[in-house]
Amino acid sequence: MNLHSQLEIASDKGVLIVKVFSDSPAASSGLLPGDVIVKIDRTPVQSATEVQDLVEASVVGELLRVQVNRNGKILSIPVRPAALRQNED
Repeated sequence: MNLHSQLEIASDKGVLIVKVFSDSPAASSGLLPGDVIVKIDRTPVQSATEVQDLVEASVVGELLRVQVNRNGKILSIPVRPAALRQNED
C-alpha cells in the first residue's frame, strides 16, 4: 500500500502538506496537514521545491492564492508570506 492510498488521496497531482507549524503564515491562513497544494497563484505545482521557489519569489506581506485539495474539495486559501525568522541560539 502506498502513501496516496493510506491517506486516501485520489490524485497524484500536487504537493501533500505533512506538517504545519503553529506560528506560521500557513497555520494562520488555515492550511492543514493532509491538504494537497495544487496551485500557487494559478501556477500548478508538482514538488516541494516548486512550492518553495514560488513562496521565496513572492513579496513578503503580499497575498498568495494557494489552491488546495482538501478531502476532494478544491479550496482557494489566501496566504500572506512573512519574513523567515532567524534561529536564536
